[in-house]
Amino acid sequence: RDFDGRTGLPNRERFLRELERPLVPASRRGRPLFVLAVGIYRPGRIFDEFGHIQGEAALAGVAVRLREAFREDDVVARFGDTLFFVLCSDLASPDDIAELLPKAFSAFARPVEAGNHLIPVAAVVGVALYPHDGDTPDQLVRAATAAYHHAEEDGPGAYRVFDASLHADLIERLRFERDLAGAVREGALVPWFQPKVDPTGAVVGAEALARWPRADGSLGMPSDFIPVAERAGLMDALSRDILRKSCRRAREWNADAADPASVAVNLSPQALRKPAIAEEVWKALEETGLDPSLLELEITETGLALAAEAAVPRLRELKSLGVSLAIDDFGTGASGISRLRDFPVDFVKLPLDLVEPLPSDRRSRAIVKAVIDLAHALGFRVVAEGVESPGQLEWLGEVSCDLFQGFLFAPPLPADRFRTALGEGYSKALRRGNRGTPQTSGPS
Repeated sequence: RDFDGRTGLPNRERFLRELERPLVPASRRGRPLFVLAVGIYRPGRIFDEFGHIQGEAALAGVAVRLREAFREDDVVARFGDTLFFVLCSDLASPDDIAELLPKAFSAFARPVEAGNHLIPVAAVVGVALYPHDGDTPDQLVRAATAAYHHAEEDGPGAYRVFDASLHADLIERLRFERDLAGAVREGALVPWFQPKVDPTGAVVGAEALARWPRADGSLGMPSDFIPVAERAGLMDALSRDILRKSCRRAREWNADAADPASVAVNLSPQALRKPAIAEEVWKALEETGLDPSLLELEITETGLALAAEAAVPRLRELKSLGVSLAIDDFGTGASGISRLRDFPVDFVKLPLDLVEPLPSDRRSRAIVKAVIDLAHALGFRVVAEGVESPGQLEWLGEVSCDLFQGFLFAPPLPADRFRTALGEGYSKALRRGNRGTPQTSGPS
């Protein structure tokens, strides 16, 4: 009852009792006591990518390393699913934290073996000091937890020492995460659609971009909730839900469209490494009745590099379903030009930071023209994102860019408004007075 069944470490209740024991002696002697909250950076990524069994095995491996890294008298415990706590007492001075932190990080220095996988892990650590940050076990654990959650924002390998201002921030963060988990569970997030147009001005498709309509009337943007979803292990469920809803909407708008219009859905690097990703996509197509030729899956060039050796076979499996594939943000990643010949893709998308300086910047013109020529030579079509001015559109047309997307035509739209825009096309939008006055762009 006092120990975690998977790792054999003390659980929360046992740790709190163990923590209470040294508090009085530490106070009498004036000796510091540290509580460390130690966790894997973005643990949800591991569970999404490798599954629950392998994720638990990775945590068990980290638990063994943590136990070995600290002194025999130090207490290492597991709280909940992914967080460990360490009690270090009978220290000489607060400066001893400089010796404790390397011990915590050493447990994450090498990939963890889990079944047939080597899973890379990185640590995040929050630190609380007795009596400065609390004089009861609960207060110290809350302080270390608050510091840990703020360290997560700094990225892998980060640590934070508690200060009192972190508590209010932690409460707000946990409330946001709880609300997001409820929204994902209830299917409350929805895709909005940003039109893609061809050189004639016809709307030929759209990119699906997730939005979160919140109870207070505000609209949650991906930049706000995607990092939280990744950290909380919600991305897998969220991605599947957005894929299904996007396919369903595309089937609806194609039912009465004069010309077919595809929908593009973003695919995460973690999803690309999942053995069952093709099966998940096929299930979404079957459930919604969307013709596979009308679904396009986008993955960033950086994502292809992160997926490493899994990328090409997964892309081929997806391609065999009859869907189209696109490399998003082409030119910003590290996949290597030589690997392009291996990727069975149909489109490359020029990123915003390459399109934004056009047409005035000479170097940007040279890079974009070279990318378009290379893509066409390899049989790919090119989509320019972030088109906001007639000048950009005109120049991109001159260098034979195939499709265009950006605020010059429309921002991301709710499904019903996109369905209306589908029949209007770019030329009608210009007649309404948008020429030369593109809308200011915002986060996608």
